Amino acid sequence: MWREIVGVARDVKNFGVTRGSLNAMYLPYSQVASPFMTMVMRTSVDPASLIPTARSVVGVSATDPTTFGATVVLLGVVAAAASAIPAQRAVGVDPITVLKDE
Repeated sequence: MWREIVGVARDVKNFGVTRGSLNAMYLPYSQVASPFMTMVMRTSVDPASLIPTARSVVGVSATDPTTFGATVVLLGVVAAAASAIPAQRAVGVDPITVLKDE
């Protein structure tokens, strides 16, 4: 698969600003989907000084109860819909007709 170079980063800190730089390659999400979120920032100052600002942009702490609650509610709604929709379709089917077809 051919890839087109669209930019070059000199100093990539994948595992925190206190660790050394590693080689990295960024791919479009449409080509390589990832379950992880990555924030990329360009800076001319010490990257460690931007950590509080970057965390405030995201706006979620590690123990945010609102996020946990919203996640539980969202997963509950998805689970209810995932089971209710097929059940609703099954209610409208005559069992005798299904058994005769098999």
